[in-house]
Amino acid sequence: TAYAALINADVLFVQLLAPEALPDYAAAKSLAQPMLLVPYAIAIVMLPAVAAAEESRRWRMLVRALGVTALLGALLAGAYVVGAAPLIDLTLPERYGRAADVLPLLAAGLAGIGVYSVLSQWWMGIGRPGPPAVSLTLGALVAIGLQYALTPSEGATGAALAIAGGAA
Repeated sequence: TAYAALINADVLFVQLLAPEALPDYAAAKSLAQPMLLVPYAIAIVMLPAVAAAEESRRWRMLVRALGVTALLGALLAGAYVVGAAPLIDLTLPERYGRAADVLPLLAAGLAGIGVYSVLSQWWMGIGRPGPPAVSLTLGALVAIGLQYALTPSEGATGAALAIAGGAA
């Protein structure tokens, strides 16, 4: 439930709290989702590998996986900052132009969620599911609170900031 609140409920909050911003937000969300593909793949492969590894090797695996995930997230988020407007112009009709303002914020939030995914699978791999569960629940609560605080007044931008805040 907490994962769904952090990853998917943002669209519902925009629909309920700022319906006029929904087309731009949904467009930006669709274009930002690929940010999660590589971190999810790393996390899925890492869980069984960490569980089977010796303790000294587990830390090296974490550092390497986080390094790749953080670097890729930063590069892709930067690419969205530079290329959001041309990407929106290329892929969507003209009426979605405001999605370009939201896309870099969503990308930053999803980069944070990618880092969380890798960290959570590492914690579970070492047999400690508590830290990821607690951090995910807290992140979801922060995101929900920020949705109520920011989305009605800031629309799609507020919803993107809420996701980034929850991910942080």
